[in-house]
Amino acid sequence: MKDYYSIKVLTARENLTDKNKVKPEGIVFEKKGRYLGTQVKYPYQDCVLSSKELIGSMSINPQFDLKQIAGKSIYRFPKLSLPRQKVNIINEKYGSKVIRDRDAADIAVISRKYLDSISQESWRSPNSSKKEVIKLFSNTHCNVFSDQALAFVNNKLEKCNDDDMFRVARNNYYYGHIQKGSDLTNWFGLIDNADSGYMFYIDEKSIETHDWLLNNQHKLCWDDNVARLASEDSVSLTEESYKNVETMINSLDDHNRTMALEVMANSNLDKSHTFLALLFFFYNETMKDASNWNHVNIKTLRQRYNKYMMGSHFYHATIYDHFIKKLIDDQALTEFAVQVIAKKMFGSVLQRTFGVEANCVFTIDPTSLQLKEEFQKKVKREDLVGDLPF
Repeated sequence: MKDYYSIKVLTARENLTDKNKVKPEGIVFEKKGRYLGTQVKYPYQDCVLSSKELIGSMSINPQFDLKQIAGKSIYRFPKLSLPRQKVNIINEKYGSKVIRDRDAADIAVISRKYLDSISQESWRSPNSSKKEVIKLFSNTHCNVFSDQALAFVNNKLEKCNDDDMFRVARNNYYYGHIQKGSDLTNWFGLIDNADSGYMFYIDEKSIETHDWLLNNQHKLCWDDNVARLASEDSVSLTEESYKNVETMINSLDDHNRTMALEVMANSNLDKSHTFLALLFFFYNETMKDASNWNHVNIKTLRQRYNKYMMGSHFYHATIYDHFIKKLIDDQALTEFAVQVIAKKMFGSVLQRTFGVEANCVFTIDPTSLQLKEEFQKKVKREDLVGDLPF
């Protein structure tokens, strides 16, 4: 495991000698925690690196078998998107129980949100390794630091491991009193020209928890998988019930919207995946008006289907393209879904945006929208029940 250190150079007048050399008290050398990794992109693109690195270092069972829970004890980590009623269903069915001692528990339920909470992010990548930091504070820069300051830094570095990571930065104090072109401003240039990015680390107070997670990987289970498995006996949505829920969501009556979300949350998540994805994709903005939008049961559902809540830019083909590819990734693109999407895209893109209305001299209908052959091969073939959506 690599440790992460922050070395901050202070440039207030009291931290400098008469010759503008940094004093020992002008250097703050601090251990921040355990280094995880660095990425250039904004951290919320794709996934937060903290979770990705943590997940990559742990074997969390993605398809936890409920049969393993029979008679077992369960520990709930904080920040779960898992309603207690879901856990109660499991406890009643399999004779399991929730306890507060994670060491004594047979199973530990954890969330990605919790993993993010025990990690920190910092703008600017670590400057480099210990070897390169030593060079940065070497005698080459003797005109920047006092002898005592260099001795202070070198003494600290000797206690660090060779593979530790460091971030060297200056403070945000105004330093206009330092002459441009001086050795100190040139040295700051070496820092400012370093590659930028987001650096992630486990903070000091959470290292013990991180160690426990790494040492107890066999116990770990995702909260959304427990929620999914708890719904295995629930009723699955059908094409008919999908249309009913769709109507309820678009109702102006809050009771209908609330009931629609409850039906969704209490359905069999695996067997209803495509229908739920369609509902969240097309109507997530409307759902927010329901009084139970922030209830824990609905939050759990939202977390699982968050990838499909892509905004409301339905007047351009791009969003439908991305949605279909996400369904393909989840092996959830059905013939019914293709037809629903084609109808919606036809109305919003071709009719509304380009004005191909009923009284137009050109003729076109939703069936004119066809998937390319490479994507048609990835559609799950199922027998359709009832009328088509158009």
